[in-house]
Amino acid sequence: MKYSIQEGELTCDGEWSDQSVQILVPDRTPVEGSNLVIMRNRLAVEESFEGYIAKQRSVILKMKASKILSDTFRKIDGHDGHFFELTWVNEGKVLRQTMTTLRYDGDRILTFTSTIPGPADEKTKSRMLDAISTFKFAKPAA
Repeated sequence: MKYSIQEGELTCDGEWSDQSVQILVPDRTPVEGSNLVIMRNRLAVEESFEGYIAKQRSVILKMKASKILSDTFRKIDGHDGHFFELTWVNEGKVLRQTMTTLRYDGDRILTFTSTIPGPADEKTKSRMLDAISTFKFAKPAA
């Protein structure tokens, strides 16, 4: 498997599964601490995408002072996905998050989570959502 990152690539012999997490931090935003996290996962054996989303919803509802503001179907680059917008409290601070979860290649999951600490900042939120909406899946190797 060839694995590429912005700085370069490496080759891994045998079978490997990408479970990496990337954290992107936008420069020059009004809210310090804002970030976009990209996570990879796989559905459990015989787990449906709907079941995976139901588990995410359950976790959100258990978070301190959580409120789901949006819970809806979404497509990005032709792939089925789900979008949550929520607020919750961590260590006394309100966090505003969006989560866009996409299913691809059968059982693979890609989740984009934007986090903005503190009061609502629509400019930073729009910047995060705009970035997520531009995502294009890589073309399979020929």
